[in-house]
Amino acid sequence: MIRSIASTLLGTAVAAVVIAGCAGPDSSAASGSSPASVPPATDPAPTASAPPASQAAASPTPADGGVFFLCPTTTDADACPLTPGALRADLHDAFELVVSDEGWQEERAPASEEPSVVLSRIEAPEQRLTIDIGSTGALLDDAALLALLAGAAPLQTGEPVAASVGNATGYQVELAPTAAAEFAVPGAGPIVVEPGHRYRLFALQRPMDQESGIKVILIDAPTDEFATFETTAAGLLDTLTFD
Repeated sequence: MIRSIASTLLGTAVAAVVIAGCAGPDSSAASGSSPASVPPATDPAPTASAPPASQAAASPTPADGGVFFLCPTTTDADACPLTPGALRADLHDAFELVVSDEGWQEERAPASEEPSVVLSRIEAPEQRLTIDIGSTGALLDDAALLALLAGAAPLQTGEPVAASVGNATGYQVELAPTAAAEFAVPGAGPIVVEPGHRYRLFALQRPMDQESGIKVILIDAPTDEFATFETTAAGLLDTLTFD
């Protein structure tokens, strides 16, 4: 836009000079007017300056809106290695966990989805542990908690069993899809599964007086890696507590 404005002004100036030259000195004298003058060039409109490098680097959110919750990085990387120690995710229902080794990384989560923290193994990124913070609502009884898993019923390899993670309780179920599928857990985001992977799905609630917060956790790994990764993921879940 700035280039086109400057070109237009230059063209106008050149045209004015040509017209004045063609008219000649007698023409201007006969009309009693002064020779045509070239309008002064004007500076193009100023452009918005880019923020200082220090300011641009302060935001961990790239153009696609992805965010990290546990990893305090300012880069636009898709994943961030986690430093061993106690870490806190300040979501609307915050939680804390303790990372005991350097093999974990956090994957950037799209900001448009329900708040989810996605962790994976650096050397085996298809081994994932997802913690989905769902909505807050009425306290659920056992039947209502089991109903949260209804969408996964066609993929189950067995019946749901009672489970707890930290201070949240509910049910877990094993999944072994034979085709790609997507289903919903009420109060949380959609879950996408694919063949060749095994999954352990937790539907939990964190009681809060007469209300509860839904928590959905998914352990996911290729079928031949699941048994090993399940043990690693369980060790991390043993340290998890919700506010």
